[in-house]
Amino acid sequence: FSAMTSNVDHGGITSEPTPLSSIGQLGSYAVVASTQNNRIFYKAGADICTVLGTADIGTIKGVIDAANKYGKKAQVDLINVADKKARTQEVAKIGAHIIGVHTGLDQQAAGQTPFADLAMVAGLKLGLDISVAGGVKASTAAQVRDAGATIIVAGAAIYGAADPAASAAEITAIAHGGKKSGGLFGWLKGLFS
Repeated sequence: FSAMTSNVDHGGITSEPTPLSSIGQLGSYAVVASTQNNRIFYKAGADICTVLGTADIGTIKGVIDAANKYGKKAQVDLINVADKKARTQEVAKIGAHIIGVHTGLDQQAAGQTPFADLAMVAGLKLGLDISVAGGVKASTAAQVRDAGATIIVAGAAIYGAADPAASAAEITAIAHGGKKSGGLFGWLKGLFS
């Protein structure tokens, strides 16, 4: 996974815009603030550009149009969108490829999870991919997958782990239908059973 973003500070842990080559190249991702930026990222090889759902509908349409021009995908992130259902339906009509259900760190600290929003978006049955970010970890990845997410984004569960590569591999396996590995001991148990 490569991230084409600025460095972000998460409680003293800074995420760098570099590939996690130990878990394999899954594609490139960029968050954009304008229709000009996304063209740059698509030309540079990004597979997905994300535009905030709070952006002007013209900006969102521009990101979608650029994605279509380059044969890529545009994601609309619902973080802080007041009426997530209406916005989801609106951007689906103009061709969004992915709806991002995103529970931010501050929202998580207040006890929120992505599950209600995920259920609402999945229940609309719009035929779009649904990504989920915010609070995703090995213990919730199967629940997120089974609730309708087609893309699972794990942040703190990876960058805050003692072994980020192992955490990423475990969440990836779960996302692809596997079971929680139980770490090294779970792997050893599976090896001898």
